[in-house]
Amino acid sequence: LRITFTLSILMSGLFFTFAYPIGQILYKSETVGGMIRVLAPVVPFMYLDCIADGLLKGLGEQMATLRYNTLDSSLRILLTLFLVPRKGMSGFLIVMLLSNTLVSCLELYRLTTVSRTALPLKSIGLCLLSVIVCHLCLGRFVTAETRLPKLMVLGLVYAGLYLLINGKAIRRDLKMRVQPR
Repeated sequence: LRITFTLSILMSGLFFTFAYPIGQILYKSETVGGMIRVLAPVVPFMYLDCIADGLLKGLGEQMATLRYNTLDSSLRILLTLFLVPRKGMSGFLIVMLLSNTLVSCLELYRLTTVSRTALPLKSIGLCLLSVIVCHLCLGRFVTAETRLPKLMVLGLVYAGLYLLINGKAIRRDLKMRVQPR
């Protein structure tokens, strides 16, 4: 879970900081950049959903994942029917934010309950702080007109700074071993 949070929060920060140039480079649209920025905070929940789903299934919790996935699909359909016709793309973004966040939180709660583990709150906090520091340090060099070579260099510097701040925690997480019961 720590590694998932560490990498997903890094990706979330990259998408948030570089949303507008990504939108310009890939789609020639600032509007797409705005959508990427709105969805960037959901990235950790998307990563977490995938990992937590697999971990729960490995712990014999297939019925729980089935319930959560059914709830997710139902929620997406209902919210899409009501919000998209009224709000358009904003409604779709709301659907993504709500459904991904809800299901990931439910799965995470179930996972921590079944496995009797605690959330790595200190690691999550450090990752969030790192993203803020990276954004404050590098965000001012990014505009919608930033070209790909500069974007790649800034992205590498961003990731390097993030990993430098989190280095000790990452090394600890990679050395962790599962203790037999």
